[in-house]
Amino acid sequence: MDFKTAISIIEKEYKFRWVNKGCVQIETTQMLDPFNSVMLALFDNNGVAIITDFADNMQVITLSEERVQQICKQHDITWNNYHLECIFKSNDDIKRYLECLSQITEEM
Repeated sequence: MDFKTAISIIEKEYKFRWVNKGCVQIETTQMLDPFNSVMLALFDNNGVAIITDFADNMQVITLSEERVQQICKQHDITWNNYHLECIFKSNDDIKRYLECLSQITEEM
């Protein structure tokens, strides 16, 4: 899905703020720990809308890389050099992404 269409779908359920013309940060109330909130962004990757954290969440996550990769795989989230990513097709992808992070934080 292209970035512009993805934005129109996301804004039906989520608030976001523009980072630049090809990236928005999606607001969530989910926390990684008592002091760090989840980072969630939608990025225009050469015409494809990608949900990513730009490796920001992994700065806080204390589980082993191997375990994080296993959890990501269960939720169909791609591990890309510490970036947790998935292609945006619907708001269900955001929910799935947040569920993945929830499982990771529960295990920390």
